[in-house]
Amino acid sequence: MSGIINSAYLKAVSGVIGPSGGLIDMQTFTNTTTSTTTPTWTKPAGCTQILVFVTGSGGCGQGQYNSNGSGGGAGGTAIKMMSSGFGNTETVSLGGRGSGGYNSTGNIGANSSFGSHCTGNYGTGATAGIPGVGGTATGGTFNIDGGDGAVRPSAQSGGGGLGAGYGGLSFWGSGSVALYGGSGGTAQNGSGSSGGSCNSCTAGGGDSGGGVCVVFSYK
Repeated sequence: MSGIINSAYLKAVSGVIGPSGGLIDMQTFTNTTTSTTTPTWTKPAGCTQILVFVTGSGGCGQGQYNSNGSGGGAGGTAIKMMSSGFGNTETVSLGGRGSGGYNSTGNIGANSSFGSHCTGNYGTGATAGIPGVGGTATGGTFNIDGGDGAVRPSAQSGGGGLGAGYGGLSFWGSGSVALYGGSGGTAQNGSGSSGGSCNSCTAGGGDSGGGVCVVFSYK
């Protein structure tokens, strides 16, 4: 699932893997800035159980002059079911998106967390010809690694018309893509961004996707 998080889809998923009590609330937190943000989750009335998804920000693709850059790794995702131990409020930390690099290692963002309960770690940025690695996760009932970025295609005569490496996939969707002859695309929702690709010109890697947290509350 790429782009904007689909609320109807998430509610359907929560009914399958969530606690047995009825769903009463869903709160979604995303970060599209380059700095870490710290919004607050507030427990709704009647809530006794929660299901948390938290994803670190992705790593950036890397640009190459007269060649193809590789893609950045996606952030890892922790999924945690809780029936105790959470407060009436919890601080949500969301890693900011990284800015794409050119002729250097692609930048990283930061980890994301739900209070002290679970953390999704960031994906690393790509470097010359080497894709970024997906982040890990800790503290979850399920911990899912982010996808690795794709290695750049073999360049022939400054790229040879081939596109740059894709950004890694996060739990929420695909990484960004760059066609030959341009900078890497901007990723969303913890995914890695693609590398830049150009022949005799400057094309930097794209910006990675920022952190995500979604909290379902149940009776």
